[in-house]
Amino acid sequence: MNVATTSASSPSTRIPPRVDAAPPCVVIAVAADEPDDVLRRAGARARRWQLPIRLCAVIDAEPGRADLVRTIAERLRRVWPDDRTTAIDVRVGDRVDQILACADEHAAALLVLGPTSHREGLFARIFAPSVPTSVMRAATCPVVLARGDGDDITSPDILVATDLGDPGWPTLRAAAAEVARTGGRVTVLHCIEPMAVLPPTDMILPQAPQIDDTEATAMALLERAVDEAGLTSAELRVEVATAGAAILAHARTLGVGLVILGTHGRRGAQRLLLGSTAEDVARDATCDVMVVRLRDERAAI
Repeated sequence: MNVATTSASSPSTRIPPRVDAAPPCVVIAVAADEPDDVLRRAGARARRWQLPIRLCAVIDAEPGRADLVRTIAERLRRVWPDDRTTAIDVRVGDRVDQILACADEHAAALLVLGPTSHREGLFARIFAPSVPTSVMRAATCPVVLARGDGDDITSPDILVATDLGDPGWPTLRAAAAEVARTGGRVTVLHCIEPMAVLPPTDMILPQAPQIDDTEATAMALLERAVDEAGLTSAELRVEVATAGAAILAHARTLGVGLVILGTHGRRGAQRLLLGSTAEDVARDATCDVMVVRLRDERAAI
C-alpha cells in the first residue's frame, strides 16, 4: 500500500486540480472511529468503477498522524487482506476541506463516504452541518453515501430522480453509466410538487384535467430525456407528490441498491428557504445514495 501525508496551511483553502494529475481515481473518505462495515460497503461501491482507490483520512493535529496511519493501514489489511494497490492519504486540517482537496488533487471521478452519523435538525444543517452533508454540497464530482453491511451490493437496481430542469441530464447520465457497471433495472422518477397543479384559491374547478395535462407534458419530456441519456430500457414514473417522500417510498418498494439524484449545493439562507431533497433522501434512505452536482440555478429536486 502507498501512504501519503499532507498538512493544511489554511483549513479553508481548496487546492485546484493538477493539470498533470494521474488518471482518475475513487476517493473513499474514512474516519478512525467508523466500523469496518462502512469501509466494506464503500469499497463494494467504489470497486465497481474499476479505478484506483485512495483512502483519505484526516486528523486535526500533526502529533496524531502516525497513529492514524497505522490505524487505517491495519483496517485496510483486515477488511481487504489481499489488497496491494489501495493508497492511503493521511492529512492534517479541517476534515471537510481536506477530503475535498484530496478529491480535487487526485481528479476523483467518485467520492465515497459513510452515511451521516446523526440526524441533523434544520438549524444544524444550515449552521453546523455534518461532514457528509458539507462534502455533498461542495464536491464537484459525484458523491456516494454508502450504507448497509458487507462487501456485496445487495441489489443492482437503481432509482434515479430528476426534475427535468438541468441541461445535459447529469443524473440520468450518471444512472446510465452506473447500470453499465452493475446491470440491473433502472426506474426514473419525476415528481410534480402538489402546489404546482393547484388552481387559484378563488377558483373551484375540477383538478383532474389539469393534473393529467401536467403529467402528460412531464412524461413526454422524461421520455426525451432518457432517450438522450441512453436509458431507453428504463421504467418511467411521473407522479404528483412531494419529491423527498416519494423517492424514499419508491426506493423501499422497489428494493433498489442505489438512489441517484441531484443537488445545487446551496447553503445558508438559500437552503433555509428552498431546502434540499437530496439531503433529506441522503439522511433517510436505507440504500446507497449518489448525489450528482447540477449546473443551473433552479431548485434541486
